[in-house]
Amino acid sequence: MKSLRVRALVVAYSLLLFGLVASAQERGSITGTITDPSGATLPSAVVKVTNIARGETIRLESTASGQYSAVNLIPGIYEVRVEVAGFGPSVLTGIEVKVAEVARVDVQLKVGNVAEVVTVAADAQLLKTESSDVGTSVESKMISNLPLQVGGAVRDPLAFAKLTPGFNGQTANSAREFRSYYTVNGGQSGGTQILVDGADIELTSVQSQFNTGVSVDAVDEFKVMSSNFSAEYGRSTGGIINLSLKSGTNQFHGSAYDFLRNDVLDAKGYFNPVRQITRQNDFGATFSGPVWIPKVYNGHDKTFFFFAYEGFRYRDGALNQFTTVPIADFRTGDFSRLVDANGNQIPIYDPATTVVLGS
Repeated sequence: MKSLRVRALVVAYSLLLFGLVASAQERGSITGTITDPSGATLPSAVVKVTNIARGETIRLESTASGQYSAVNLIPGIYEVRVEVAGFGPSVLTGIEVKVAEVARVDVQLKVGNVAEVVTVAADAQLLKTESSDVGTSVESKMISNLPLQVGGAVRDPLAFAKLTPGFNGQTANSAREFRSYYTVNGGQSGGTQILVDGADIELTSVQSQFNTGVSVDAVDEFKVMSSNFSAEYGRSTGGIINLSLKSGTNQFHGSAYDFLRNDVLDAKGYFNPVRQITRQNDFGATFSGPVWIPKVYNGHDKTFFFFAYEGFRYRDGALNQFTTVPIADFRTGDFSRLVDANGNQIPIYDPATTVVLGS
């Protein structure tokens, strides 16, 4: 039993380590410089970075040059609190961290005592000075509010990638959708890498390139990276589409949806004698919240869950069109009835020699 427990712990820690390494690519960072009123940098300042929705807090200290950097942050809204002896604490709120981006927030402290707290709304720099990659972020609000087509396959969250500069072509969320080649910033067709929380999910087939069933309601935001990626990305011959999934918070949240199309509600069409069967049903639900853990295990504000399910049902009737199929003679190898419109027999050639094979 002791041996089994040890093995289980090794597997659990291995999976945890793999998850941390994989998720680093889809997370963001907050960095900045801490100075006094004269502009001089302040070393050893205590910096606390808190995720507002989850309550998670990271504690770190500024370097000898007054720099601080909080990395591997889940996309969301954060608060930064800075404390130094002899200065009044400063709290900066409303800092938005986006997927695979670095928000720069510099802090200037004022002389005062611990009881005097200065709270300001942070203004993260829009000019990117911490990374060189070129890309566009698509946020959760846009994913939730813009309409998506339900046309024979499950909804595709990457359909919004077509709104970003440098994107050309069509995306797909299912192998049913053919002709879905696309390029990013002139890169190789079929060479775009799709990451979900750092894991590669993109599939390329002879007909198309598609991702494997990512639920729209589970995506928090994603970023289309077109060029100048950092060293952590290395498997793409085109662009990179980096998706970040939603995560639980200290509040319970849930949603349910159903997108229905049924031929009972459709008109039959002017040239159709009967109403064609077309029935699609895209439905699902999400649920998230905190995992209750006794305080003795120190799990508060650290453990959360997020569940998402999406189902798709599709039924399509025969098309109203004529189709030519082989007759029974052709199926047995008798092509004597293979004639043109004037009744003349159409000759059959040996494909290797192009010689007519007699009668």
